[in-house]
Amino acid sequence: MYKSNHLLAAHYNPSQSTSVGQAEAAISMKFSSMEISGGSSVGPGKFPATLLPPTAYFPVHVAGSLFMHVLSRRAYVSRRARVPSYRINDISAGQMTYRRDLPPAHYSMKIENFSLLLESKVDKYDSGAFEAGGYKWSLSLCPNGDKRVNATGFVSFYLAIEETGVLPRGWEVDVNFKLFVYDKIRNTYVVIEDGEGTVRRFHDLKRDWGFSLMISLETFKEPSNGFLVDDSCIFGTEVFVIKPTGKWESLTMIKQPTLNNFTWKINRLSKLTDSFLFSDAFTVGESSWKLKVFPQGNKAENGKLLTIFLELVGASSFSPKRKLYAEYNLRVVDQLNANNRERKVKHWFSSSYPNWGYPNFMPLEDLHQPVKGFVYNDSLIIEAEILIVSKCKVFS
Repeated sequence: MYKSNHLLAAHYNPSQSTSVGQAEAAISMKFSSMEISGGSSVGPGKFPATLLPPTAYFPVHVAGSLFMHVLSRRAYVSRRARVPSYRINDISAGQMTYRRDLPPAHYSMKIENFSLLLESKVDKYDSGAFEAGGYKWSLSLCPNGDKRVNATGFVSFYLAIEETGVLPRGWEVDVNFKLFVYDKIRNTYVVIEDGEGTVRRFHDLKRDWGFSLMISLETFKEPSNGFLVDDSCIFGTEVFVIKPTGKWESLTMIKQPTLNNFTWKINRLSKLTDSFLFSDAFTVGESSWKLKVFPQGNKAENGKLLTIFLELVGASSFSPKRKLYAEYNLRVVDQLNANNRERKVKHWFSSSYPNWGYPNFMPLEDLHQPVKGFVYNDSLIIEAEILIVSKCKVFS
């Protein structure tokens, strides 16, 4: 393939120790068909050259071997990078490109005998209509460039909205879309889209959006780039229509809501036989609450500990994602010494957890010691003080 008689000798000093890397860098070779003295890819281009002391020359067969070694290494790097050094579009215009393996989600268009389409001098080719996001669309390809913007020498590619006659007067459709070109050699899709998630608005005076300078014809037709292989190519698109539903919600965290204290006095404590009791419902914020107490102790705690919970009324019927936050104090009042027993709770109430508190609030032994004043005249006083509560409203 390569003729050694076209190879120019590279400078080399056999008396010096030279690494392969230095030898590679020292090679400056020329063939009848191309020059290789620097650049970023194998083929027509240039390798960086660092000149070693010009004392002697490589024998032709040594230079040839090193040259092939350089080629193999450069090809290896190229395979690892997998991205050729071509320019898809004008990045400075706010467009961006990247690669992915997944094909376009909404529509693809394959063109066989692309060269004949070019020769036909057609201004543009429109694909069939397809549906995405509740609207009809088509792809418009200008193989010789969009003449409206003097894009000669480029492939222009657009997304167009179709069947607008059925849309209401003054219609507007907001869209975030991607256009695709398939690289057959690397089996990946080059994705072209507006940078920074730009949303394009389609309306009666602007029915298509896309890229007039998407890719140069020279780059597109270069076989090593993989876009046009066997005179065949594939384009595609993904269309994401943005339809505001008007639904939204507002979450407010309310600190020290009004009427946030509730006091529950349980009389004839020693006469109670129920394992647990509920207080009357009370309202704080826009929610209804109850206290739940196990005066004889919770069996799960071996009946030796007073158990107190705060329960959000109706939370059991909440939707799976609905939650309400509360931060509150649970308190057993010392009716003699004002030395109350208090514990703080933070909890998101939901259908799975409609009540929360302390199964081990305090030992029953402490509760019933007369000197401590928690039980006085056979009565027990429990308080709930809600410090913070959330409020969520959904609007539509």
